[in-house]
Amino acid sequence: MIPRRLRAIGSFVPLNDQFPKTVAFIVGARPAPGGRTAQTPIGTGFFIGVPRPVERGQRAFISYLVTAAHVVRSEPETSVRLRRMDGTLLDMPVPKWEVHERDDVALAVWDPPAMDQRFDVSVMPLPGFVTGSYEPMR
Repeated sequence: MIPRRLRAIGSFVPLNDQFPKTVAFIVGARPAPGGRTAQTPIGTGFFIGVPRPVERGQRAFISYLVTAAHVVRSEPETSVRLRRMDGTLLDMPVPKWEVHERDDVALAVWDPPAMDQRFDVSVMPLPGFVTGSYEPMR
């Protein structure tokens, strides 16, 4: 078995000005005045990238949106709130969350078309958080 070690709190993780762009709000429907519902932030998540073999026209990584399972477990529908390059916000549906059976972690594959051109979002490479051969959801 390959050890799966997360970096310890206080260990060096290099951060740059792109790091805040890896974080987003997870949005769910909540009651609003007048009997309506409103899209409201219910938690936060972050984007990570897992390297993959590159074929022509593909990105060098698969990107995931990660959050705590308790944020999305009981939600019928969720979205992620993204900032566009012009500063406006857009809530995009998250079609399917994979919830870990033991730990409070959920992730969704995140591969919207032309994400890097339409949104002011960055993806943190997985090696920035994990050492060794850690594989998500194993």
